[in-house]
Amino acid sequence: FVVPCSITGVRFEESLCDSGSSVNLMSKAIAEELGIGNIKPPGFTLAFANSSTTTPYGTIHDLLVNVGNCLVPTDFQ
Repeated sequence: FVVPCSITGVRFEESLCDSGSSVNLMSKAIAEELGIGNIKPPGFTLAFANSSTTTPYGTIHDLLVNVGNCLVPTDFQ
């Protein structure tokens, strides 16, 4: 399902919410658009359902995501 949220004041009307996912993904382009500069090296590889793998650009820790009236600290890959 999708939910509206905002990150650093930028609103995303249809953010995918997958409660069964073990990681939160954000594109490098969105991270750059949001001005996020504190990206740490990932140190791991992501494996997908189709058996492909990739190494993420980096990890963002405790980014505050505003969903409704809640601020949720979230880690992104």
